[in-house]
Amino acid sequence: MAGVGAVFAGKAIATSVITYVINKAFDYLKDNKEAGGLKPTRERLEKLLPQIKVVLDAVDTEHIGDQSDALDAWLWQLRDAVELAEDALDELEYYKLEREAKKIQAGSKVSGSLHQYKGKIVQRFNHTFNTGSLKRLKNAVKALADVASGVERFIQVLNQFGNKVNFKQEVEFKNLRETSSLPHSLVLGREEESNIVVQWLTKRENSASEQIVGNIPIFCIVGLGGIGKTTLAQVICNDNKVKDYFDLFVWVCVSHIFDVETLTRKILQGVTRTEIGMIGLDALHKALQEKLSSRTFLLVLDDVWNDESLRGWETLVSPLRYGKTGSKILLTTRMESVANLAARVMQGECQSLSLSGLKETELLLLLERHAFFGVNPDDYRNLQHISKKMVSKLSGSPLAAKVLGGLLNNKRDSLIGLTHMVLNACSIAHLPTVEAFARLINLEYLFIWDCKELVSLIGIQGLASLMSLTIASCDKLVEDSSILSPEDADSSGLSLNLSELDIDHPSILLREPLRSVTTIKRLQISGGPNLALLPEEYLLHNCHALEELVLTNASHLQCLPQAVTTLTSLQSMHINNAVKIQTLPDMPASLTSLHIYGCSSELKKRCQKHVGHDWVKIAHISDADIR
Repeated sequence: MAGVGAVFAGKAIATSVITYVINKAFDYLKDNKEAGGLKPTRERLEKLLPQIKVVLDAVDTEHIGDQSDALDAWLWQLRDAVELAEDALDELEYYKLEREAKKIQAGSKVSGSLHQYKGKIVQRFNHTFNTGSLKRLKNAVKALADVASGVERFIQVLNQFGNKVNFKQEVEFKNLRETSSLPHSLVLGREEESNIVVQWLTKRENSASEQIVGNIPIFCIVGLGGIGKTTLAQVICNDNKVKDYFDLFVWVCVSHIFDVETLTRKILQGVTRTEIGMIGLDALHKALQEKLSSRTFLLVLDDVWNDESLRGWETLVSPLRYGKTGSKILLTTRMESVANLAARVMQGECQSLSLSGLKETELLLLLERHAFFGVNPDDYRNLQHISKKMVSKLSGSPLAAKVLGGLLNNKRDSLIGLTHMVLNACSIAHLPTVEAFARLINLEYLFIWDCKELVSLIGIQGLASLMSLTIASCDKLVEDSSILSPEDADSSGLSLNLSELDIDHPSILLREPLRSVTTIKRLQISGGPNLALLPEEYLLHNCHALEELVLTNASHLQCLPQAVTTLTSLQSMHINNAVKIQTLPDMPASLTSLHIYGCSSELKKRCQKHVGHDWVKIAHISDADIR
């Protein structure tokens, strides 16, 4: 068997290909009965993709067989699963093109009743083949999800290689979100907030709203991501006064996907403490009504995002109205609009608490508790110094303190050996200082995900060894990025030596210190609606070393700029879902691989071998695939 390095020679675009396969597959399946039950499969795949990317980035694929037979085998399984899904998609694409061709042929040769008769035969023929192909695609997607789930087994393998990406801690935080249980040792502060909510939940006043059957009071805890809403709700559920007041506790983590049937099943499972089979929504409602009719319950809906679907909310709470008077709902959310919608649906009393960050003294205690667990902090004065400098940059976020504390804990004796760092859903406005980052002399990979409050990248230029940077879902970072803000001012005199950059918005390229980087060899932009135009000035002045350009979900990209012609080091270009690009610019002589998937019929026509208007621009490219 060839080494897995050969399989993933293009590992930098592996996750892009998987993303394309997932999106294309569900485009085919979304309106077909074969898609039944696949929504959880898609959600699982989307959650696993960042972990797969880190594994591929972290391991040396050319020598992985010498380090771990299990990981080597899994990478082969992943490749085979991706290829299986691609084959099913290719088959469907073929039948789609064949159907279009037959329609054209039928229209030109047949008319009247004979035309209608032949059309029915063609339709039935295609239906027979499409049904089988869709089943194969559905099975291939499920197989891909099953294989992708195996990535979680290799967290420990990465640790053996010295690439200690802190996924274990990330998984632990996710598991904590799924339950009301919480070790008391993890809680610091929040006494005042906890008392306010507990008092409201356990009050026994006969308010008018509680006397009306079906009006369940709601208390909403509102705050930024990572600020401690879930932890506070867990503390409240474990309060003795709350335990004594309610007959029943049900905890449901809602998150982004507001699917009424799934949530109702979770609530019923929380009530019965048993697994609920695949029964319909009506049956779920009746069963839940029966279980709640004589009990006073507290339902916790954690991490709710849906502030639009009034009908969905009404359907979800319909069986809850059968609960005993005194039942209540505790809801945590990042958005005040969610609280307003929930109150409107229940037509009852609604209170909310806006949760702010922890005090710096409490935050430092929490950070050091995780950083120095089981040891004497005074034995690590250098890390204490880093902790105290960083805590002011965490914007009061307990999650950020736990993540940072966990990173410091894993590297107490070898902080300088840290090679990977993940900042995920941290409520920070600024990164650590240049001086703090400069201590991480071996840090090569930095991932910044879902840091909604981050306004500046200043600080990362202190990472002298940084090779790869990934930035995604950092909303404030892309606001007014065309204007150099005070936060972007850089007086360090240092510069990055990046080789790989993966971003979800092209305007991030205009932020310092990225706007000054000229060493990038691989650039990936996953823009969607944000990717309408590529920054031509940046390509002209910063990309002379660029060897690989990847544009995923380029559905809004109008064209490729002429500046592409000047990229004299460019060897590979990969574009997905390029539906609006009508023509190509002249391609550099260095380009040897060009893949454009999901492109317009006009572009396909212009790139036809020997006869297309744009063929002369790509004739020199040995590996050109435009479809």
